[in-house]
Amino acid sequence: MRKFLIVFLLVFGAKVFSQQNLQVVSATDFNFPKIKSSITMPVKIPLSEIANIINNSVPQLVFQDDSYTDNDNDQFKVKVWKTRPIRLVGGTNQNLLIEVPLKIWAEKGIGTFGVYTYQNTTFETVMYFNSQLTFNNNWTMNTKTQPMGLKWVTKPVLDYGKIKVPITNLVESSLKKQQADFCKTIDEMMLKQLNFQQYAIMAWNQFSQPFNVSEEYNTWLKITPIAVNISPLVFYGNQIEANIGIDTFSETFTGQKPAASPLIKTIANFNSVQALPQKFLLQTTANIPFTEATAIAEKMFLNKEFDFREGKSKIKIT
Repeated sequence: MRKFLIVFLLVFGAKVFSQQNLQVVSATDFNFPKIKSSITMPVKIPLSEIANIINNSVPQLVFQDDSYTDNDNDQFKVKVWKTRPIRLVGGTNQNLLIEVPLKIWAEKGIGTFGVYTYQNTTFETVMYFNSQLTFNNNWTMNTKTQPMGLKWVTKPVLDYGKIKVPITNLVESSLKKQQADFCKTIDEMMLKQLNFQQYAIMAWNQFSQPFNVSEEYNTWLKITPIAVNISPLVFYGNQIEANIGIDTFSETFTGQKPAASPLIKTIANFNSVQALPQKFLLQTTANIPFTEATAIAEKMFLNKEFDFREGKSKIKIT
């Protein structure tokens, strides 16, 4: 009964005041307090996605030397192809182990006084690299890649019939030079391709438009990001994981849709933190203009009949 009388007085008061010629002050005339919320989300980056970026950036023909006379007239030609996609595995110290399978065609000339006999062979090897990753606060990724040697699948041997000439040392010197150059290529490509600024800007701008949370009461939720916090990257065999925390202001508006936040073209650096709370905390302020409160109350109670005193009495609000 007491609860009903309170509601009745609120509705009656709203109706009386709405009929008077009082100036209604809109919600925009008040400086409502803002309460900070925090949202923590786990993020997983499959290493297969990074591998796709690398494979798309490295051509099928990795290296080619078509001259017999370069390198002090070494009478040696070589071509190097990828045999399979480059493979990545997560290490234990914020690093990636990279495996590059290669097929090599080589041709060597044997002779003297300008007269040479040429023979070619095809063989396979696997190059190994170690890439140390650093996620910078400006949303870019730096890598420092170092060669970790190679393993022969089939060793290179030139067959001249009775004479078999191993050319392992000759090929290895060429491959080691290419391996060092390939490290530089990986680092440059990673810096260019693994730039998360554009994705951070896209995600940030997703919050620019308020979204409707109740069509019945015409209620809008506006979330304004204010800062991003990211925990250290954790490497696993097939993916990289991290936690991202977003600090926001959350406001709820009933009635007219609030103005959208301006879109951003650049984003501030994120904050590096050692750990983030594993919780989702969303606090919001409720901005309800007097006119909207009156309309909601009238919709709920006006011209409706209510029982009280265990059904012995009734009241109708008009």
